[in-house]
Amino acid sequence: MKSLPLEQYVKLFRPDKLANIKSYLYPPKTWPQNREVVAMDMGGTNFRIARVCFDNQGNASINDFKKFAMPGFVNSITSDEFFDFFNQMKKDYQAKDVGLCFSYPAEILKDGRAKIITFSKEVQIEGSEGMVLDAKVLNDTTAAQLGTRGANMGMILGTGFNLCYVKDGMIINAEAGRCTDFPTEDFDFGPLSEMQISGAYLRPLISKNIASKEEIYERGAKIVAAEIYGIAKYAGIEKIKLAVEGSVYYNIPELQEMIKDNLNKLGADYEFLDGRDKTLVGAAMAAII
Repeated sequence: MKSLPLEQYVKLFRPDKLANIKSYLYPPKTWPQNREVVAMDMGGTNFRIARVCFDNQGNASINDFKKFAMPGFVNSITSDEFFDFFNQMKKDYQAKDVGLCFSYPAEILKDGRAKIITFSKEVQIEGSEGMVLDAKVLNDTTAAQLGTRGANMGMILGTGFNLCYVKDGMIINAEAGRCTDFPTEDFDFGPLSEMQISGAYLRPLISKNIASKEEIYERGAKIVAAEIYGIAKYAGIEKIKLAVEGSVYYNIPELQEMIKDNLNKLGADYEFLDGRDKTLVGAAMAAII
């Protein structure tokens, strides 16, 4: 396998063709002070909840943290059972303001709530499609950015891949992993860029022994760099401040360096910010702003 030159990936990438979903969230210039809100995180097979407290300097701390198996993961449940659990959690935490990081397909409404589209295959909740979540809802990429001070872009590079960015003051969820602009090989799992770089596909690709690990990382790093660079140009961002979350990025230093090297070759002005464990903080921010 031989990847294209970096400049070719940049030329092929069309950020205007991505979903570019509005979050209806506007990052504040100053962080909340002396506030406490309840934040929830529903993603993969886990449900997390905590109180997020902002001190008089705007620094966030996480308290009363609890983690459960995601409802509907162990056994299929009804939407009534799901919402009973959701509302009981709010009651247990005496929640008035709730922010929810929701890492499943959903339509974000203008009032900040969200309409469920579907859950992942691992989570079975019957009759949930179209139901509205009564909280300020955002996805994991948006939460990572919003929960990281100074970030104007966010990236998840773990089991999946996605980017978000600020344009005209609002955070936009690019759905970058669903890009189909780049050529694929016969051994790839499909046309999406996520299928060439995210953890759900990297390991199976490497195990096929069709291409070397180095070649697969090289192609993936070019795709990630091209999308970061292209989205920043599209959004009018001159200095990229990217909040980064995800196991693939942090567990593969070789890939980290390849991505940064490609951005250097493109002449990008960038800074990578640590977005790990910021989704609960981002959810809390969503409940306040």
